[in-house]
This record gives sequence, structure tokens and C-alpha cells, in this order.
Amino acid sequence: MPKYKVEINGQAFMVDSPNRELTDSEAEMYARQQMEADRTPEGDLLQVTQPFIEQDEDAQIKLDAIEALKMEDQTYDGLRQNQVVLDAAKRFANDRLGYENMEGTEAFDEVIEHFRSFDVNEMTATRDYGYVSGLKTDKKEEQLNDYRVLFNAYDALPNLYEKGAAPGYFLDYLEGIATAPSTYIGLLLPGGGKVAGQAAVQANKLLISRLVNQMSGTATRRLATTAAVEGLGGVAQDVSAQKTLLEADIQKDYSRLQTTAAFVLSATPAAVIPLVIKENRILAIEKGSKDIIEISQKAINEKNKAGNKIVDKLIITKKSKENFDTIANKLISADPTLAPLTEKLVVKGEKVITKITGEKNLYQGADINDGLGLKINEDKFKNIVGSLTEILQKGTPKGQPIFRELTDNTGKVIGQERITEALARTLRGLGDSDSVVADNFGAMLKKYNLTTDDIANVFMAEVSQAGRLLSTVGKEKQNLNKLIESMDTVAGYDLFGFSKEAVEGLKKANKLAKDANPRTYLYDGARALDQARLAFMTSQVGTTVRNTISGYSRVGFDVLTQALNNGIAKATGKGIDAKAANKDIFAIAFGLANRQESKAVRLMLENGFGNEASRLFRELADIQDATGGKVSRLHGISRQVNALNTLSDNMFKEAALTGNLKRQLNVMYTNALRQGKEVKELDFDLIDIMKRGDFNKVFGTDTGKVALQKAIDDSLYFTYQRSFNNPTARFFTQAIHSVPFVGTSFIPFPRFMMNAMKFTYEYSPFNMAAYGELFGAVTGRGSKEYVQSYEQAAKGMVGMAMLIGATAMRMSEFAGERWYEGKIIDPFSDEEQSGNTIDLRPMFPAAPYLFLGDIIARNLKGDPVLENRKIITDGIQALSGAQFKAGMGLYMLESGVEDLFTGDPEKINKMMANFGGNIISTFTIPATVLQDPYNTFIAKDDERIIRDTNSDSMFNLILNKTLSRIPANNAISEYLEDTLGEDIYKAPDPLKSANTGENIRRITPLTRQMYGVLQRGERTEFEKELERLKILPSTVYRRTRNPDIDAFYSTIIGRHIQAEIEPYIKSDAYQNIKNRDKEGLSKAEVQRIVLKEEISRVKSKVMELSREYSKQLKGTPVQRFEFEKLPDTQKTLAYAKYHKEIGSHASDDEYDYIKLLEYAKEAKLTKEVEGL
Repeated sequence: MPKYKVEINGQAFMVDSPNRELTDSEAEMYARQQMEADRTPEGDLLQVTQPFIEQDEDAQIKLDAIEALKMEDQTYDGLRQNQVVLDAAKRFANDRLGYENMEGTEAFDEVIEHFRSFDVNEMTATRDYGYVSGLKTDKKEEQLNDYRVLFNAYDALPNLYEKGAAPGYFLDYLEGIATAPSTYIGLLLPGGGKVAGQAAVQANKLLISRLVNQMSGTATRRLATTAAVEGLGGVAQDVSAQKTLLEADIQKDYSRLQTTAAFVLSATPAAVIPLVIKENRILAIEKGSKDIIEISQKAINEKNKAGNKIVDKLIITKKSKENFDTIANKLISADPTLAPLTEKLVVKGEKVITKITGEKNLYQGADINDGLGLKINEDKFKNIVGSLTEILQKGTPKGQPIFRELTDNTGKVIGQERITEALARTLRGLGDSDSVVADNFGAMLKKYNLTTDDIANVFMAEVSQAGRLLSTVGKEKQNLNKLIESMDTVAGYDLFGFSKEAVEGLKKANKLAKDANPRTYLYDGARALDQARLAFMTSQVGTTVRNTISGYSRVGFDVLTQALNNGIAKATGKGIDAKAANKDIFAIAFGLANRQESKAVRLMLENGFGNEASRLFRELADIQDATGGKVSRLHGISRQVNALNTLSDNMFKEAALTGNLKRQLNVMYTNALRQGKEVKELDFDLIDIMKRGDFNKVFGTDTGKVALQKAIDDSLYFTYQRSFNNPTARFFTQAIHSVPFVGTSFIPFPRFMMNAMKFTYEYSPFNMAAYGELFGAVTGRGSKEYVQSYEQAAKGMVGMAMLIGATAMRMSEFAGERWYEGKIIDPFSDEEQSGNTIDLRPMFPAAPYLFLGDIIARNLKGDPVLENRKIITDGIQALSGAQFKAGMGLYMLESGVEDLFTGDPEKINKMMANFGGNIISTFTIPATVLQDPYNTFIAKDDERIIRDTNSDSMFNLILNKTLSRIPANNAISEYLEDTLGEDIYKAPDPLKSANTGENIRRITPLTRQMYGVLQRGERTEFEKELERLKILPSTVYRRTRNPDIDAFYSTIIGRHIQAEIEPYIKSDAYQNIKNRDKEGLSKAEVQRIVLKEEISRVKSKVMELSREYSKQLKGTPVQRFEFEKLPDTQKTLAYAKYHKEIGSHASDDEYDYIKLLEYAKEAKLTKEVEGL
């Protein structure tokens, strides 16, 4: 009988083979099985028996099959007759592919399709790497052998063009390529249309936008970009594939040459295809708006030049030229970035800048990233100065200066009026009523091709200047109130588009500046830090992906809403023009598709209506709320980490603005027709308006202003960023941000939450306004002269349809076990599938419909609905749009308040540690972008195993949460433990499932960044039943604050559940339980009672066994468990010393595990010293 000695981690194993000689890999496999048997920590307690190596006939059969597959010629038909292959295919189809009861030949076909995708799709290969490395870590040799058998069978098949090859290769490879992330990323990368001139200037302020623009420059560069993406996709696939085969012991060494070849072969042919498709698609969509940016800009420049000629006539006289220069210099004082525009206009500009700023870094010291307001060219600047010169001269008696001197209470001259103060005084003299003032002022602006926003920006720049100079120029504190009074005057005329929120914000900001003190600076610093933290929370690529998907779904809601709205209005005869109505339906969708047009609209808005543009395109509204709109030194960092999110956000805002402006123009056109006015359709065509350069003219009228503001408000609502003017909503937002870190730890984004709640209400059957509009439609109420909107009615109807759809989904095979989960299954397969699940909560607005749909579906199916308190926290999350999936918000909802009111110091300390840990950990969220690909492609399985970050130690808890998102966090934790010692810091242990006793691991972490969601593995039948019957996880095991105890008992309970309860759930006895009509209990309610009794029985059994086990042990079960987790070498040395000093025992239960742990610790220190 041949004998083999195998060493694993320094430990020797003897392997006997009674039948034949073994290969090295076979001997190692048997040795690992023996090692696994020796390492079983619970012995009789778990009632686990390990077979002798000689009896493992199944493993031997598989090894023989692998050798045969390598040595013999194989065909597709021949392999379909191989029972070992078919049996392995059935198990693999169930375990990896999610097919529950598939026959062998069909399973083999699925295996072939899978491995073809493995060859060309990086995500398939990375999932296999995670799957195989997990099997290896968990010592699941049977599944590993199945994988080896199947891969070798696939690899042994003839090539595609040879006789005996498997059919369907073309469609299989095509599907694999089409579903690879690198393929669709290539299609989505920028590269179509001309993103020219001013349209690209704003985007270039973000570093990532510069990169994007670099990638979209020329056809050659776009081809290179797409090739790089495809090539990197090929590298990702090859690295994952090779690491999978290495983990499965199918491949011996990693081949760098193969990876290089994969890059070249993937990049060269594939890059051309998506680029051609994309370019042709963009050309077709943008055909009607070709060169619109250039044409519109040219028209605006011509009108500005016309205004310049009027200015030239105005400043012919010496006095007018002096006044013009004075105003220009004051504008430069307010915003020094305007200096280059004045080189040809005035002489004193540079001197004024030097005088005002003193040093060049003063302006930068204010940390204003961009000039506040006057983002204009030389021609427009000249028109602004000329218009101000004309109006101020009108309001000034002849012979007097247009700016008066300012004095203090003693009569001492302290300065000169600002432009805002002089203009406020002049406006008071233009007329006795607002309408007269508006007419006079409006005529002047029209003459110079300006809007009220152009003048309003002057006020904003002067207020900013006053705030900047407060800390350096003492006299500013004396006249600041006069400036604010002047702001009240100009804002009171309602000419400049200032909202109440904006005016109050200016007052508040200046009051804070005036009352500046060290405590204020500390408070502002904390708020700025909190703002950066919020920005970091949304910095992941996955967040952008989720927001983009949600944005596209919002477009779908909009299309349905407009179709129903126009349909109802048409039926009542109160809708817009029929031709315009059809365009209305897809207005935003087309704005999203035609990026050329939507960028041009944004450009027009920024050129003519800066305040409105700032209101719409202000970055990350919820994040800016954290500092009340103030610009901090951390603002630049916040912008950079959120660059992708901002680009996505602006894309949808531009599309919404374009679509909503078109809709408002259609309403204006229809109303004009009904009022009997002679108008032309082209006068209300947005593209034609921009090409004529009449954007300012059309939206500068009273009707146009209302339409523009309505379009801005609707666009903000479209992106869930609209401000609420009611006192309750404003108080709520201010309260959340009033104390940095506190409110935002529970509700980080209150503005989004309020918009989400408004959306959920309006798009639901509970929208009362919908019924009012429907009643009006039926009764014929409403004006005949103006367009009547039935938008609320349409929203309510769409919401009802979505709720019905969500209910249907929750009753379909695509429903996961929890209300927010969806299953990843093949929709074209007739086979029963389980599949992995994904969390759909972040994909707003899916959550509220899925939550309510699940309640309805449960009622229809007779499953429990309100059986546990978790429905309350779930309802708050779903209906409010708040994301409490993890962190302080969820903890406070579930147990934090209860812990707080107990008064228990330990629980309060834990709450404070959780609070601190969660705050610190949010600053590391950007690192997740690196952690996910690292864990997917590079790291060993250990990094994919989730860790239990709980700890009795506050230091450990905070550090564990802080490190949790860092790449190689587990390795870092172990290094810190080794360096600091276990007494100071202990690395977190793997998180065990109390339902299975196994490690919980992430499946392909990269999906979080690629698709915006993390996948969860298939649940056991026991876990599915817990979810169906609404039995809380704490019923099985309530976790303590001690990870060691949790891991120990989770392992024991989980294994007993799998050994006893899992088979019972599948049995006819459980499945055929009857109703208890006399007690009024349904089948599900009876099953719930029975299953809870079974859980209690197993828990009692485990606890009793644990007590008995503890009596036999010298040390606790936890200490034995701790010892069994140690590395093999460390345990071997500990055993050796124990045997030498105390002696050996017949049973593992007789060992003193306190001593063994002590010896193991000494062995570790000895090993470290030797390593030095």
C-alpha cells in the first residue's frame, strides 16, 4: 500500500492509498481533507463525522474523471453521456448558476454557456474567482472538484470549427461580450457631437471633467479611449480567469504574457464597433441642432455689439466717460476677476485692484473658487457698465456726482456709495409704483441686451466684497447695514428675481460676518467639515451609477405623466396645441438624448440669467445646505470627490431645463392663440429663439420670467432638489444642519428626503389633488382662455400603475425574499431558479412602490404582514427616501433610543462609539472605489469575508469602522494587532451567519461600483422561510457586543439548524401543514408558530450541550474556539509544548485550552523574534 507524506503549513500528514499510486495534487487533496477533519473544533457537540480518506470514493471518481478528460479526445455528445460530468453540472447549476432542479444534460449546456461567458466577460470571470476562492477557504472540496471536472470538460471540447464542438457558440459569445461592463462603458463614454467653446468651460472646472473632455476630443483620441477601456476589460477578464484557475489548482503559474496578449487582442478589434455605433447614434439625434452653440453664441455677440454702439454714443461726453470709468472700477473692486475685461475700457482698473486687495493672495484667502457673479465677456461687461451709467445719470441732478459720500454718526466721511446703494436711491426716484419702475428699468435693459440677472449679479458681487473685507477694513462694519438696506430696496421691487430664501440668506450671511468671533469661526469650520463629509458620502462611482439609473427612471415617469396630462386636457378641450402636445411628451427625454441642444440651453441661461442658472446648477444642493451656502476651504475637495456625481446631476438638469422650457413655450403659444393674438409658431420654438439670439428677450418679459422660473422649479423638482418655502420644511432643513455632524448622522440629505416624500405622495393613489383635478375635468371647470393642467391627476394615475406593477413584481419569480430585493435570474429559462439578490432601495423611486407592493402581495398570498416591528423602520425608509441601511440612522431607529433611555453607561458608551465611528468612517468612503476592485481582482478570499466590527472596546469599535472601507483593511487590522498587541487592539473576526454557521462574504464587490448595487448570495430554505414568515433574525440568535461569543454560538447554532431544521422545512410534514380554522390561524401563521418552536428547541439543545461541554473543558467553549482559529503552525507548536510539559490526552475535550492559548501566544512571539 503506497504511503505519501504531505506538508501543509508546516504540518505533516500521512496519506494511504490502497488501490493505486496518487499524483501530487491527489495526495494534497486527501491531506487537506484530513486536516479539515482534525480541525473540527466542536467534536461531539456538532455531531460531525469525518470519513476516512480511503472511503472517499466520490473524490477518487472525480479525480479519475479529470485525468481522463485531460488524456482522451472528447466531443460534445460524448460528454453529455458522461455521468460524472452531468452530476457535477447539476450541482454546479444549482450552487453557482442558481438553477434548482435542472436535468444533467440541460445543466451541462448551461455550464458550457457559462464558461464561454467566462472567456470574454470580466464580470463572469471575477464572480468565478470569488466563488472558487470562497470554496477553497471554506474547504468545500466537493464543489471545488465539481468546478475542476467541469472546466476540464469544457476545456477538452473541440474548437468551434472542429467536429464534435458544442453548438450555440456564436450566440453564447455574443451575449457574453454584450453584457460585459467594458462593452457598454465604451458606448457611454463621451465622444459624439461638438462640445465646443463656452459649453465646455464650466465643465473644465472639475478635474475629472477635463479628463472626460480629453477623452472626447478627436475621433483618433476617442478610438484610443474606447480601445483602452476594451483592453482593460480584457485584462480584468484574464486576471480573474487565471486567478480562478490557480485557486482551483487547474493552472500552476500566473502568465503575464497571456494578460498582455489579452489587452492587445481585446483592444484592437473591439474598440471600433462601439465607437461607430455611438457616433452614428449621436449624429442622428443631433442632426436638427447641429452647431447650435456656435450659431446661438454668434447671435448673442451680435446683439451685444449693438449694445456696445449705444454705449459708445453715451460716453462721448467727458462727464459720461468719467462716470463710466468710476462704475467699471467699482465693479472690479467687487470682483477682481473682471480686471482683464477692462484693459481696453478704463485706465484705472489695475490700480484699483492693487489698492483694494493690498496683496494678491487676499482674494484667494477668501477661498472663493470662482468670481462671484460676473462671468461675462468684454462686450457684455461694457453694456452692463453703460446701462448703469445711463440709469444713474438719469437719477442724479446735473452737476452732482452719481455716487454720494457716506458719513458716520459724527458726520465724518467714511466712504462712497456702492453701485447697489446708488441704484436703490435711483430706483426710488423712477416712479411711484413698482410697475412704472419696472417699465422704465426694463426698457433700458432691453436696449443693452441685458437681463435683470446681469444687474443683480452686481449686487451679489458687492455683498461678497463687503464680507471679504470685514476682517481687514474696520470701517466696513459701519456701512454694511446701509448696503443691506439697499439690498432690501432693490429686492423689494421684485425686478431681479431674488427669492425670499436668497434675500434672507444674504442677510444671515452678512450678519454672521459682521458678528464674526473665534467661536463663529470654529462653528463654521465644523460645518465645513460636515459638508465635506456629506460630499464624501456621495463620492463613489456606484452612487453616480445609482443616481443615473434613478434619473433615467424619472424620465420614464415624466413621459407617462405628460402623456396622461395632455390626454386628459385634450379630452376636455383645454390642452395645448395638438402638434405641440406630442412634442411635450418626450421633451425631457429628447433633451437627454440631444446633449448638443441641452448644453446650448444651459449656456443661454448662464449668459442671460445668472441667478436662475446658479439656482438650478448649484452643485450638490443638500451638501451646500450644510454650510448655508457658504464657500469653505474644503469646498474644492468636495467638488473633486463629487465630480462624477455633479456631471450626472447636471446632465439631467440640462435635459429637464430644455424640456420644461419647451413646454412653457408651448403653453405661452397656445394661450396667445386662444386670446386672439397674431403669433407665429417659430417665435415660440426654443432652438429658433436661441439661433436668433432672443433668449434674453423672450424670457425677460413678465410672462417669460414666470415661464422661466416655472421651468427652473420643475427642473429642480425633477432632480429632487427643489427648495421648500413653507416654514416647517425650512425649519426641518435648518435644524438638521444647525449642529454639525449630529442631525446629518441621522438624516444626511434632508432636502432630497423632502422632495422624495413629495414625489411619493404625488405619484400615489393618495394624492388628493389628483381627485380634485379629475373632478374638474369631468365637470368642465377651468378657464377657456388658458391651458388647463391635469398634472396631479396624471401623477396619481401613474403612481397607481407603478404600485400595481410593484405588486406584480413582488408576486413574481423576480422578487427576492425581502421587500426591497430583486433576483438575478434568466428571464428566458423555464427552469426553476434561485439566483443572487440585489438591494433595490437605493434605486429611488423604486423603494416606496416595492414596500407597499410587498404588503399587498403578502395579503394576497396569505403571508404574514405586520408580525414584527421592523415594518415600522422599513416603512420610514421606504416612504421618506431616507437611506438608513447602515450607520447611525438605522441604529437609532432600531435600538439607539431604547439604549439611550436605559441609562446604562455601557450602552451609552457603545452608542457614542458608534456615533464617532460612523462619522469617521464616512470620510473613508471615497476609498471604497479602490477597495472594491482590489477585493474583486487582487485580494485573497479573506478580504471578501465580512468582519464583525463590534467590540466592547470603544477604541476597537471606532478603529474597526474607520478601517472597514480601506483596501486591504483586514490585513491592516491584523498588522495593527501584531504591532500593538491584542491587549490594545484586536483585529475583527469573520462575521458568522447564525442561520448556516458559515462566514458571510461579499459576492463580486466590484458590482457596487459598476452597477450601483451589491449582490447577496442565495439564501437557504431556512433563511427564505424566516423572511416569508416575518421572523426576526434575533429570534435565532441575538448578537452580543462580544464578537468571540457571537462567532462561537453562531457557528454551533447555524450548523444545527442546517442539520435539523433545514431538512424539516423541506419535508412534506411542514409543507402540508393545515390551517387552524377554529383558532382563526392561516397556514402561514401556523407554520410561523411551528418554526419558532423548532428554533427554540434547537437553541435550548445547543445551550444545554454548551453547558455540558463547558463542564468537560478546562476553559470555556469560546476559548477552545479561539484556539482552533489560530494558524496551524502556531497550534502545532502549542500542542508540542503542552505535550512536553503536561502530557497528551486521548480526547480533545481533556485539553486545558487556557494553557494552549498561552503556549500559542508564546509560540507567536518566538516566531516573530526569529523573523527579526
